[in-house]
Amino acid sequence: MRHIKTCFDVRNVIFSLLVSTTFPSLADTLHEGEWSGSYTLYNSDTLDVLYDVQYSDLEENKKISITMIIDIEPQSDFTYLLEDVVVDANKIAFKIKKPQETKSCELFAQDNGKYLGQCQSDLDTNGKHLTEILMIPPSVTDKQN
Repeated sequence: MRHIKTCFDVRNVIFSLLVSTTFPSLADTLHEGEWSGSYTLYNSDTLDVLYDVQYSDLEENKKISITMIIDIEPQSDFTYLLEDVVVDANKIAFKIKKPQETKSCELFAQDNGKYLGQCQSDLDTNGKHLTEILMIPPSVTDKQN
Protein backbone atom coordinates (compact mmCIF):
# COMPACT_ATOMS: atom_id res chain seq x y z
CA MET A 1 0.00 0.00 0.00
CA ARG A 2 2.87 2.39 0.82
CA HIS A 3 4.41 1.72 -2.62
CA ILE A 4 1.14 2.70 -4.36
CA LYS A 5 0.89 5.97 -2.38
CA THR A 6 4.52 6.86 -3.25
CA CYS A 7 3.90 6.27 -6.96
CA PHE A 8 0.76 8.40 -6.81
CA ASP A 9 2.67 11.23 -5.07
CA VAL A 10 5.45 11.10 -7.67
CA ARG A 11 2.89 11.31 -10.50
CA ASN A 12 1.27 14.33 -8.82
CA VAL A 13 4.64 16.09 -8.58
CA ILE A 14 5.45 15.38 -12.24
CA PHE A 15 1.98 16.53 -13.34
CA SER A 16 2.34 19.71 -11.27
CA LEU A 17 5.71 20.45 -12.85
CA LEU A 18 4.31 19.98 -16.35
CA VAL A 19 1.32 22.21 -15.69
CA SER A 20 3.41 25.03 -14.17
CA THR A 21 6.08 24.97 -16.91
CA THR A 22 5.76 27.86 -19.32
CA PHE A 23 5.69 26.74 -22.93
CA PRO A 24 5.85 29.15 -25.86
CA SER A 25 2.30 30.01 -26.82
CA LEU A 26 1.21 29.48 -30.41
CA ALA A 27 -1.18 32.37 -29.89
CA ASP A 28 1.81 34.68 -29.43
CA THR A 29 3.09 34.02 -32.94
CA LEU A 30 1.84 34.95 -36.38
CA HIS A 31 1.74 32.60 -39.33
CA GLU A 32 4.90 33.09 -41.36
CA GLY A 33 4.48 34.01 -45.01
CA GLU A 34 2.61 36.45 -47.20
CA TRP A 35 -0.46 38.08 -45.68
CA SER A 36 -2.93 40.31 -47.52
CA GLY A 37 -4.99 43.21 -46.25
CA SER A 38 -5.86 46.84 -46.60
CA TYR A 39 -4.81 50.31 -45.49
CA THR A 40 -7.73 52.74 -45.21
CA LEU A 41 -6.87 56.41 -44.93
CA TYR A 42 -8.85 58.89 -42.82
CA ASN A 43 -10.56 60.12 -46.05
CA SER A 44 -11.83 56.56 -46.69
CA ASP A 45 -9.46 55.81 -49.58
CA THR A 46 -8.56 52.12 -49.27
CA LEU A 47 -5.32 50.68 -50.61
CA ASP A 48 -4.37 47.01 -51.02
CA VAL A 49 -1.50 45.82 -48.86
CA LEU A 50 0.76 42.78 -48.76
CA TYR A 51 2.57 41.86 -45.55
CA ASP A 52 5.60 39.60 -45.46
CA VAL A 53 5.87 38.00 -42.01
CA GLN A 54 9.22 36.32 -41.24
CA TYR A 55 10.98 34.99 -38.16
CA SER A 56 14.69 34.80 -37.43
CA ASP A 57 16.27 32.86 -34.58
CA LEU A 58 18.74 34.82 -32.50
CA GLU A 59 20.17 32.62 -29.73
CA GLU A 60 16.89 30.83 -29.03
CA ASN A 61 14.86 34.06 -29.25
CA LYS A 62 12.54 34.32 -32.20
CA LYS A 63 12.50 37.78 -33.71
CA ILE A 64 9.61 38.76 -35.95
CA SER A 65 10.01 40.91 -39.03
CA ILE A 66 7.02 42.31 -40.93
CA THR A 67 7.37 44.19 -44.20
CA MET A 68 4.31 46.12 -45.40
CA ILE A 69 3.96 46.80 -49.13
CA ILE A 70 1.24 49.31 -50.03
CA ASP A 71 0.05 48.98 -53.62
CA ILE A 72 -0.51 52.43 -55.13
CA GLU A 73 -1.32 52.10 -58.83
CA PRO A 74 -0.03 53.46 -61.13
CA GLN A 75 2.77 54.72 -58.84
CA SER A 76 5.45 52.40 -57.50
CA ASP A 77 4.69 50.58 -54.25
CA PHE A 78 5.55 51.98 -50.85
CA THR A 79 7.45 49.49 -48.69
CA TYR A 80 7.90 49.81 -44.94
CA LEU A 81 9.67 47.58 -42.44
CA LEU A 82 7.38 47.70 -39.40
CA GLU A 83 9.27 48.61 -36.23
CA ASP A 84 8.86 47.78 -32.54
CA VAL A 85 6.60 44.83 -33.41
CA VAL A 86 4.95 43.19 -30.40
CA VAL A 87 2.66 40.19 -30.77
CA ASP A 88 0.60 38.74 -27.95
CA ALA A 89 -2.43 36.46 -27.80
CA ASN A 90 -4.94 39.00 -29.11
CA LYS A 91 -2.99 41.99 -30.39
CA ILE A 92 -0.28 43.13 -32.78
CA ALA A 93 1.35 46.49 -32.06
CA PHE A 94 3.94 48.19 -34.27
CA LYS A 95 5.15 51.50 -35.68
CA ILE A 96 5.32 52.67 -39.27
CA LYS A 97 8.15 55.17 -39.56
CA LYS A 98 7.94 57.50 -42.52
CA PRO A 99 10.27 60.43 -43.26
CA GLN A 100 7.64 62.98 -42.18
CA GLU A 101 5.83 61.07 -39.40
CA THR A 102 5.56 57.93 -37.29
CA LYS A 103 2.30 56.01 -36.99
CA SER A 104 1.65 53.89 -33.89
CA CYS A 105 -0.65 50.96 -34.63
CA GLU A 106 -2.64 48.43 -32.63
CA LEU A 107 -4.50 45.61 -34.36
CA PHE A 108 -6.77 43.20 -32.52
CA ALA A 109 -7.53 39.57 -33.35
CA GLN A 110 -10.94 38.95 -34.88
CA ASP A 111 -12.96 35.71 -34.65
CA ASN A 112 -12.09 34.86 -38.26
CA GLY A 113 -8.28 34.92 -37.76
CA LYS A 114 -7.84 38.40 -39.20
CA TYR A 115 -6.37 41.38 -37.35
CA LEU A 116 -8.06 44.78 -37.51
CA GLY A 117 -7.10 48.05 -35.89
CA GLN A 118 -6.03 51.64 -36.18
CA CYS A 119 -2.88 53.70 -36.47
CA GLN A 120 -2.42 57.22 -35.19
CA SER A 121 0.19 59.63 -36.49
CA ASP A 122 2.46 61.42 -34.05
CA LEU A 123 1.45 64.61 -35.92
CA ASP A 124 -2.28 64.01 -35.32
CA THR A 125 -2.81 65.23 -31.77
CA ASN A 126 -6.63 65.28 -31.97
CA GLY A 127 -7.16 61.76 -33.43
CA LYS A 128 -9.07 62.95 -36.51
CA HIS A 129 -6.78 61.30 -39.04
CA LEU A 130 -6.73 57.66 -37.95
CA THR A 131 -5.71 55.00 -40.44
CA GLU A 132 -7.44 51.60 -40.36
CA ILE A 133 -5.36 48.51 -41.08
CA LEU A 134 -6.54 44.98 -41.85
CA MET A 135 -4.20 41.97 -41.89
CA ILE A 136 -5.42 38.66 -43.32
CA PRO A 137 -3.27 35.56 -42.75
CA PRO A 138 -2.55 33.20 -45.67
CA SER A 139 -4.83 30.47 -44.29
CA VAL A 140 -7.86 32.81 -44.27
CA THR A 141 -7.02 34.18 -47.73
CA ASP A 142 -6.76 30.62 -49.13
CA LYS A 143 -10.16 29.67 -47.72
CA GLN A 144 -11.81 32.68 -49.37
CA ASN A 145 -10.59 31.70 -52.87
